[in-house]
Amino acid sequence: MSTPLAQNDYENKMVYLLEEIISKSENEENNTSALSHKMKNKLYKDKHIGGIDITVTLPVCNDPQQMKMK
Repeated sequence: MSTPLAQNDYENKMVYLLEEIISKSENEENNTSALSHKMKNKLYKDKHIGGIDITVTLPVCNDPQQMKMK
């Protein structure tokens, strides 16, 4: 699983992709809650101020190993 970090410029109608946070199955980060904790820690570490827009894409996968939850 991964999620991009982006900055929206509403005035000029531009979106700047800053980086991508990647969760890996080797570190047991391949579920939604682990990725959200990793993202929260990254934003706190970077002293993020401002809003966060969250969008969700539901998985279209029947592989239970990929969908493993802790």
